[in-house]
Amino acid sequence: MAPDEAIRHVVLLMIENHSFDQMLGCLQDEFPELDGVDMNAPEARFNVDISGNRVFQVPTDEQQVARDPLHETVNVLAQIANANSGFVRDYQSNVSGTTAEDRHNLIGYYALDRLPALQ
Repeated sequence: MAPDEAIRHVVLLMIENHSFDQMLGCLQDEFPELDGVDMNAPEARFNVDISGNRVFQVPTDEQQVARDPLHETVNVLAQIANANSGFVRDYQSNVSGTTAEDRHNLIGYYALDRLPALQ
């Protein structure tokens, strides 16, 4: 930005630690420099579950995960450890009765045309 350009908008977005990819990660398709969800390489981002299976980021329309992940400090630290690779393991380990679909929705994202605010 040139020194004489005025700042027109400042947006502060404070949401849960995994919500950036979920809500805004798809914008990498429009802004390649954004560290978000790579639509051209969906296999690039995943978490490994407690059985060693890869759980990939997939588009979702789920507005709320049926069984909420835990939000205590110990859980958040486990979730964001190793470049955010612990969400699924922490979820499986601490939330009983999760299904494979729950785990995909946990790290899923909204495609550009799925949320009115992103259209």
